[in-house]
Amino acid sequence: ELETESLITSGSDRYRIVRGMKPNKFEIYKNDNFEPINSEATKSLMQGVLLEIIMMNSKMFKSVVGLSSKNQSFFTMKLPDKRKMLEDLFGLEKFAELSTEVKTEITSLTTDIKVMDNSVSIYRKNVESLVSKIDDMERIKREDSEAKEKELNSLRNEIEVLTNEAKTVMAKRKELEADQEVLKKDIEDGIAKVKEYLHYEKDYADISIEKGILQDKLEVLENTDVCPTCFTELGSEHKEKHKKEFIEKICEINKRFDAIDEGFDILKKKRKSVEDLKAMYLRQKTEIETKNLELKGYSSQVARLKGSISLKQASKLEINVDVLRSELSGLEGACRATETDIIGKQETIEIDKVLVGILSDKGVKTFFMDNLLPVLNSKINSYLESFEFPVRVTINPDMSTVIETLEGRVRERPYGLFSGGERKMIDVSVWLAFIDSVKLFMNWNCNVLFIDELFDDGTDLETLEKILYKLRDMTKVENTHISIISHKNPDVKFDIKRCARKICRFSVLEETYNSMV
Repeated sequence: ELETESLITSGSDRYRIVRGMKPNKFEIYKNDNFEPINSEATKSLMQGVLLEIIMMNSKMFKSVVGLSSKNQSFFTMKLPDKRKMLEDLFGLEKFAELSTEVKTEITSLTTDIKVMDNSVSIYRKNVESLVSKIDDMERIKREDSEAKEKELNSLRNEIEVLTNEAKTVMAKRKELEADQEVLKKDIEDGIAKVKEYLHYEKDYADISIEKGILQDKLEVLENTDVCPTCFTELGSEHKEKHKKEFIEKICEINKRFDAIDEGFDILKKKRKSVEDLKAMYLRQKTEIETKNLELKGYSSQVARLKGSISLKQASKLEINVDVLRSELSGLEGACRATETDIIGKQETIEIDKVLVGILSDKGVKTFFMDNLLPVLNSKINSYLESFEFPVRVTINPDMSTVIETLEGRVRERPYGLFSGGERKMIDVSVWLAFIDSVKLFMNWNCNVLFIDELFDDGTDLETLEKILYKLRDMTKVENTHISIISHKNPDVKFDIKRCARKICRFSVLEETYNSMV
């Protein structure tokens, strides 16, 4: 069974990390109550939580907490790897992460704009379609209204014509009715006058009868032998006598006819005048009745036309443009809102592009590199000086490195031409400078350092002593605990030396304590 426990302070929070094997254990506790954050989480999730707590990626953490023979030397790294390590060291990876986030946002916004442009295109097509539809409906309504008004005007004009004709008929009827009153009076007057001359008719009739009787007698007298008056035998003289009498009487009657003829003629004229007036009266009465029938016809036609007007006015074209206008307003609003969003996103993209430029290697990173690399170089060379190794290391902003020897004339010398011990001092100087830079630039500190098999590759004793002397200073000045792991037994003194030996199937741990000055 193996279990380790680490304490980490981040701001006002304190964390306790428990790791174990047989059984496997990975637990993270927070603050004084030390309650587990999530005991059910997977190992990968717990690892992610741990990295958030230490605020550093695992590769950088291993680089500043542990130094191993397996670690690649900074001088043999490829340029992108060097840049990545220094960006992590200076805390510039946040700029890279931010740049990635901004680029992702630009891509997302660009995609959104394409989708929104498509939506705007659809909106505009729908708006055009609705506008066309509304225009068509408005035109139909307008044409229908104009046709209705035209028809109504036609009906009104027809009513006006009929009304004028009816007025003319009414005036004519009124005129006829007035004429009839006059005729009625004339007829009454004519009848009164006829009555004044009726005796002429009686006299004429009586005389006509008397004359007829005499003429009959005269005719009988001419054709008989018996006297029609005295009924005696009728002789020539007797006949002539009576004939003369009859003729004389007829002459007298004719004279009487002459006397009454003028009055009788007046009577006939008066009577004919009355009959003519009556006939005229009847004709006018018939004409008035005709006018009344015409007026009824006009009234019926006007009523029918007014009914048609009422129906036409009440009729409505079932076209609801307001619904389409409301839909159009909604589409236009959505289109404007989408266009506004597009403008906002385009402005954001422009800002993001500027930000990407700022966050690029030639932007803010260059500024920090230009200002922080001299500090790092100074620390590296300070450690080399403490190792009494006369070389100077310069890491340039383009990630190229220059190592110069300071003995005699200053000369540049490639990393590979140094001996193993010399390369070891250079690498350790860079590593210790990295640790100092993390403390300085990231406000991050760790009181535990691990060195794994770093000195098992034949490092000479002098170089080893120089390095260990500096490490001892760190344990005293900075209160740092340094654990050195080795599969060999170097002839150097340590504060505590633990040696694991295999005896049969068991491991025996031996500890040796030395008093170091």
